[in-house]
Amino acid sequence: MFNQDIIQQFIPHRPPFLLIDQITNIKEFETAESILRLEPHTWYFQGHFPHNPVFPGVLSLEFMGQTASFLITYSNNQPSSQQSVYLMSLAEAKFRYVAKPGDTLTCHIKLLRRKGNIFKLHGDIYIDETLSCSADCMLMLS
Repeated sequence: MFNQDIIQQFIPHRPPFLLIDQITNIKEFETAESILRLEPHTWYFQGHFPHNPVFPGVLSLEFMGQTASFLITYSNNQPSSQQSVYLMSLAEAKFRYVAKPGDTLTCHIKLLRRKGNIFKLHGDIYIDETLSCSADCMLMLS
């Protein structure tokens, strides 16, 4: 299990934009799992939406991308001070269940393919056992 101090060694994101609370499982060059607890008073709920707060779908994709970035940099033993990971594309994004304050999101990332410094991955985000969001992404390690 990796906390935010270790996560910040491998990806450049910092609070309040670091969306990973913990990496709970990792198999180098294969899979990674992370969690994000949606605290009720977090910045993204203030205006999205004041009378019906929901976690923005685009931040679900960002959470997925950050977890994928950690998998890549950690597997390559590349601290964020040496290399960066950039999002190249998103495909097949689907939003099935709304995340709300108090929920805990679990992200499952699977590496599908690698060609040089380009990585194709699939991500699923769950709230408890319910699939909330899924997408494919391509990332580039530079």
